[in-house]
Amino acid sequence: MKRGQVTAFAIVGIAILALVITVFFVKDTLFMRDLFKQKEESITLPEHADKVKTFMRSCFEETLRRGIDLLSSRGGYIDIPEDVLPKGIINPMSNYLDVFNDGFVRVPYWVYQTQSGVLKTQAPTKTMMEITLSEYMDNNVASCFDGLEDFTLQGYEITNDQPVSKVKILDNEVLVNVYVNMRVIRGVEFKFEEISTSVNSRLGALYTEAVDVFNTGEEKNFLENYVYDMMVVYDEIPLSGVDFSCSPRIWTTRDVAQDLKKVVAMNVPLIKLENFKHETTSESAEYFVVAKEGGETSTTLNFMYTEEWPLLLDVLGEDGPVLRGKPFASESEAGKYINPLFCLNQYEFVYNIKLPVMVVLYDEGTGEIFQFAVQVIIDHNQPRMNKFDIPTIDVGSPICDYPSTELKMFALGSTPSGQLDPLANANIDVKCINALCHIGNTRLEGSEYALTAKVPACMSALVIASKEGYVKGEEMISTNEPATISMILDPLYNLNIETQIMTSGGTRPIQPTELAVFRFKNQGNGYETTVVVPGMTSITLAPGMYEVESSLVVIDESGIRIEGKTTEVCDDAPQGGVLGVIGLTEKKCREVEIEDIKPYRSGIRAQ
Repeated sequence: MKRGQVTAFAIVGIAILALVITVFFVKDTLFMRDLFKQKEESITLPEHADKVKTFMRSCFEETLRRGIDLLSSRGGYIDIPEDVLPKGIINPMSNYLDVFNDGFVRVPYWVYQTQSGVLKTQAPTKTMMEITLSEYMDNNVASCFDGLEDFTLQGYEITNDQPVSKVKILDNEVLVNVYVNMRVIRGVEFKFEEISTSVNSRLGALYTEAVDVFNTGEEKNFLENYVYDMMVVYDEIPLSGVDFSCSPRIWTTRDVAQDLKKVVAMNVPLIKLENFKHETTSESAEYFVVAKEGGETSTTLNFMYTEEWPLLLDVLGEDGPVLRGKPFASESEAGKYINPLFCLNQYEFVYNIKLPVMVVLYDEGTGEIFQFAVQVIIDHNQPRMNKFDIPTIDVGSPICDYPSTELKMFALGSTPSGQLDPLANANIDVKCINALCHIGNTRLEGSEYALTAKVPACMSALVIASKEGYVKGEEMISTNEPATISMILDPLYNLNIETQIMTSGGTRPIQPTELAVFRFKNQGNGYETTVVVPGMTSITLAPGMYEVESSLVVIDESGIRIEGKTTEVCDDAPQGGVLGVIGLTEKKCREVEIEDIKPYRSGIRAQ
């Protein structure tokens, strides 16, 4: 066979393979949509039952829409994960952005830095969002059942079981199937087990694009690079340079932080990703366009920062609130000879900076948004570099939809005597590759509490058991074959606490002007908790050995702050006139106004 013939066959083979993949994808999407609807639509309902079902379906749609709106506005979450260290003076940025600084509108950071300097990501997967919406439906459809009173007054008899929902997120539609096991009697009894409905929503498509933007940011760090460039370009932000003033230039950290806020708020909205639409009517400079592979999208993408949002700024090596240039003579032997001839000052400051940026995706056709936040971090004048592999975020893994291996799973709670007892209603999840699959809850099976169910086949699956009042238990197992597995959950105990401060003279109670923070980490199961005193009188702990870190902060009546003051700064400058060239100097002074400064951290840490 000739080489040209082999090449032709290869091209035909690739084309056929691409066609098969496309057809499979389309069929799979249609199958998921029909799976939620075909069962109930194959049955003709009597009029009285159809009225009830129509009412319930409409109410479910409204509830689902509210859940989608909440999820989209909170970065894929409805309840934002709780940070280990609560937001406060010790941890002012935490793991979410308080949009209006009132605690009501919170948007989680998909990447953020903890107070200990560790980078963390909390971008949800699509599977996690489906589970979140399913739980939201379960918890909020009670009002739909309350609305059945009107039917009861008309002579209907209606009963139902506790609703259990399953949500599927597609690119342009969100489907829900609610198991209700409802019986409707009005002369004739009719029963339907589930109600399926859907809403038109681009949640899935917007989420996929949000993940794309996030991964581009993690790969290129373009937000950090832009912020650092702003520090270089704007003279209000002292970075490095020289001046020829006889009195060194002076800045205050407060003014620098405020100026940087203004600069960032003015420039961040100009940033574009080239394949997205942009809200501004005027053309941004080419400098602000981030090159990106991929086709054009109709979605509008905006980056936001406002001066009301926090900006944490630390100037390394500077003890006080005043930043000033240094005379060249102080740094160079040659400067002793040059300085008498003309004034030369140099300055070079090293910053650690952390600030939030909101990423907002908007679909003009439906009016829907999807938004999340990220922390922009400048570390020692360097744009934050990834200290971890870029996470591969699930944008629609089918793993959970095809369970094949049966497992019998126990959640065992340990008692003070060391006995292990099976727990009822413990939540069981299985993590396979990058998909988190909700399996169910333990229930009475024969004479014991367990959960027997099929799970996806996975070489290294993590089975997770959780229950309120216990530390979650995890076990790694291959789910390619049937098995029985047990997860041990340590109970949590609520203990009263009493805090004493150790001094050279003994111990004393904590004072009203002091704040103590304790962080406990269980060395056995990794459980962590934090106590802040005064304010908390008890602590929840699991049995085991703990590593404890403590911090003591001293505050005044108005909070942690540095009092503003007016200070006089004096420098030696050459005298005027001809004699000035031979090294005679005179002292020149100026007053510098320093306003109240509220640092974002303070105190002494002892380990």
